[in-house]
Amino acid sequence: MLFPRSSARLLDRWRTGTWLVEHGDIGRLRSVTSIPQLHDIGQVLALGPAKISAYGISATAPPLRRGKESVRTLQSIDHLTPAQALSAYDVGLSILCGDLLPLVPELEERIEGLFGEFGLPASGSGASRLLDLAGVEPIEAVMSFSPAGADAALGLHYDAFDVISIQLTGTKVWMLGANEDVEFPLSSFETETPRPFGITNTEGDQPSLRLTPLRQRSQRAPALERIEMRPGSVLFVPRGVWHSTQEVGMSEPSVTLLLKLSPPSFLEVLITALFTQLSERPAWRAPCVGLFRPGDLRIDAVNMFRELAAGVQLDPEDLLLKHYMRDRAPPSMLAFHRTEGATFRIERAAPGATRSLLRMNTPTGTSELDVDMALVPLCHWIAAAGPHAMTFADACAHAGDVDETDVWNLLAALEDAGLLDAHIESPPAVPRVVRRASKR
Repeated sequence: MLFPRSSARLLDRWRTGTWLVEHGDIGRLRSVTSIPQLHDIGQVLALGPAKISAYGISATAPPLRRGKESVRTLQSIDHLTPAQALSAYDVGLSILCGDLLPLVPELEERIEGLFGEFGLPASGSGASRLLDLAGVEPIEAVMSFSPAGADAALGLHYDAFDVISIQLTGTKVWMLGANEDVEFPLSSFETETPRPFGITNTEGDQPSLRLTPLRQRSQRAPALERIEMRPGSVLFVPRGVWHSTQEVGMSEPSVTLLLKLSPPSFLEVLITALFTQLSERPAWRAPCVGLFRPGDLRIDAVNMFRELAAGVQLDPEDLLLKHYMRDRAPPSMLAFHRTEGATFRIERAAPGATRSLLRMNTPTGTSELDVDMALVPLCHWIAAAGPHAMTFADACAHAGDVDETDVWNLLAALEDAGLLDAHIESPPAVPRVVRRASKR
């Protein structure tokens, strides 16, 4: 839907940290453009977004003097009320309304397919960015509204997340440049000015501009490419790419849907999976006493840490599939395989009882589990059919009218007991996530 001519190339650009833009007819985005309230700032503000901010250069604000020059200053205002946002819009500022997916179910339903298409963790899975951006959802929808003719200046900066900009109405200019100082940053950085210093070279019909920010991490100013977004244009901006927005067309306002993508980095996957794995071991959970005291106490702590670290064996597949994906992937992405030499049977506690006893025997031991009577048909099907592998969806289909969380808990208990082995599958699209509840 977003990049019909180069969807495979999008993933390549994503992995290499380079931007991609496609221009096309607005009709190809009808699944998004057909949602009427997204086009009107009043209707979006009436939804009560949790995040409302304003940015740009106000046409009515008095200019400031810097030496002999009179300049208008860039403004950025957060935590606005809907009424304040409308007032800011009226004086020429652009408005950002964030965290909209929970407020627009129709948009959430249509964006949900991107989770599977892009290979992102499911919403609410706890598998989004963990460093600096804890609690951020894998996809956040933001609407941007700029009045016609506005100087929609957004300071030159780079983000610690990826952005897909979908132009719905009007035009807006973006400036983008490669980040030669840091690749794939884990934190954002912003300069104090978005103004171009001058044209350094031209490639085709797109001039390359060079900015001179007032404050930046290095002395080098990035060379910027100018991209004019029009209805139907889609722009992918990876994390770390320098970018800013500029002027809006004079004929009509600009309306943009921004998708903020926050997939975890390989570093965050490793740290999270390793923490999950090692936290199961009492020796690693023990307090590190004496580390910050010179002498024998510190020596003991260092020796203990050295011994523990030397005993860590990293199995990449085990870390990914068992200690990271297991609690974060939607249950529909898990396939459960029968374990050789394992058996189980259902025993009714008493006539009319609401629960049954599930006895599980494996080559390594025996265990028992109280099971709701509603799950007995599923247990009988597993025992009778003996499928080599089954998906969560298969289990739900044979469970009848049972809460999906109870089905997941049963399958997880069978896997924990050694009766089933869980492995990862990759379906073409990820359905709505079913949260895993704690075991009974």
